[in-house]
Amino acid sequence: MNTGGYTLRNIKTFQGIEMQGYNVTLARDGKKVASVIDEGAGGAPFFHWDNKGCEKEFYAFLKTLPKEKSEWDDKLHEVSDEVFIGDLFNDTIQEKDFIKKCKTKTLYRTSDMSNLEYGSLNMPYCPEAVSYLREQLGDKLIEIINERYPDLTPLSRDAVWEKDIKAKCKKKVCFQIPDSKPYEYKSISAPLTDSIIQHIKKKYPLAVILNTLTRFSPGGQQASNVRKVEVW
Repeated sequence: MNTGGYTLRNIKTFQGIEMQGYNVTLARDGKKVASVIDEGAGGAPFFHWDNKGCEKEFYAFLKTLPKEKSEWDDKLHEVSDEVFIGDLFNDTIQEKDFIKKCKTKTLYRTSDMSNLEYGSLNMPYCPEAVSYLREQLGDKLIEIINERYPDLTPLSRDAVWEKDIKAKCKKKVCFQIPDSKPYEYKSISAPLTDSIIQHIKKKYPLAVILNTLTRFSPGGQQASNVRKVEVW
């Protein structure tokens, strides 16, 4: 998308009458030029320009963009302020989503996906993840989205795994058994209690209860008869 140096910031979203609405700051080359409000009622957004010059430059820029087919007919039309801001908003939201997810997953696109679709491999971006996708998808793979952000350092697989365990331990009892593969664990949807631990130990005598390790729940969950250990 040719943005002409226009970006959005201070994005606030809300539920409108018919759809999601938003309130944003429109900037060009980092300088604020307008505030834009879409009420989420199905109508066009409202622009509150900082000055007439900013408004004139914006609409002059829109006229330089290639005409596009309307969803209502097959005719070519100039890009409207509503379409441009809508596309810029969607791209900005998707970009934030990509950056967040690329820290812990490998995102990709294939030839049979639309521009708004993408796939996700539950593994941090690394040579092994790339090799797996190329092997599984072959010529259908057209992009690995993580490669758009060369300066973004993904979390290690250990860090991603620990983050997942910490979240799960808040609501479940998680444990590993001696024959588990790396990063594999089991869980029970129940709070950590002596009886739950006894139930697990009865079936898996050598099970390690992850909730009792300080790396996963520091200073937190601990059944009355379980000693916390620092090293695992």
